[in-house]
Amino acid sequence: MTEVTTIKGGLNNIGFMRHTVSEKGKNIIVCTLNSGNKWLFLSNPNYEENIEDSKTDKEFYKSSHQVPKYSIFKNGNKIGIAMPRKFLQSKFLFIPTPAKEKRNFYIFDIDDEYNINKDARLMFDV
Repeated sequence: MTEVTTIKGGLNNIGFMRHTVSEKGKNIIVCTLNSGNKWLFLSNPNYEENIEDSKTDKEFYKSSHQVPKYSIFKNGNKIGIAMPRKFLQSKFLFIPTPAKEKRNFYIFDIDDEYNINKDARLMFDV
């Protein structure tokens, strides 16, 4: 059975982010969900370039808020993306409903560059 911790305002914690280094020396982030599943977060190496391109060349990304900061994988398959968002003074990462999930996810523990902090929580809205 999945353990769910209610934090505030209808948001629930479903897992914690752990930073590690891959065999190839790349920084990766692993989120172990309360269910035991693991999601791998890989940062978009072209994020800044994609942001600049979205301002001028509208062929792929129509606006900067569509550019993903992270790609998310489970069992070697891409299941989603994490996109930077800002609401009032709060910055967070928004993860639209990933494959085979029934809800959106959020990460609020990030820095000013939308990088995930150590021990950040993966949250979902009920």
